[in-house]
Amino acid sequence: MSVTYSTNRMGPWTLDWYRERGLTEMVERTCEDKLSRAVLRTSKVIDRPDIEVGDTYLVEDVTRYYAGGRIDIRDDTKWGYDGWDEYSLPIMDGEDWNDLSEFLDGLTTLTVWRYEDLISYFEDEYGKKIRWANE
Repeated sequence: MSVTYSTNRMGPWTLDWYRERGLTEMVERTCEDKLSRAVLRTSKVIDRPDIEVGDTYLVEDVTRYYAGGRIDIRDDTKWGYDGWDEYSLPIMDGEDWNDLSEFLDGLTTLTVWRYEDLISYFEDEYGKKIRWANE
């Protein structure tokens, strides 16, 4: 009998969130092949209906990724949905999200741990504090 944990990413998804925080920049890219050319000609990413393979174009790109969502909890000592729970997970640095996700995927406990205990244990094991978006 055990309890398992996993992250469920729920955002941020829009470029506006990153723009509002000054986390975008214009980057020059090169159209690499015919498939890319076809996509670029029909997309709203750039205003270049005549772009050819080898041409360069500017695109807005994110400079530092973030993620937030929830921690899903599955307690197999309970039947069906009675064993399901979740904790809200605020937006954090994307690398920290990936590390926490990997950590939780490998974590099994005998009882459901409190949110604060999960985060504290992760930070102790990884030797670093989570970089939250609001800090």
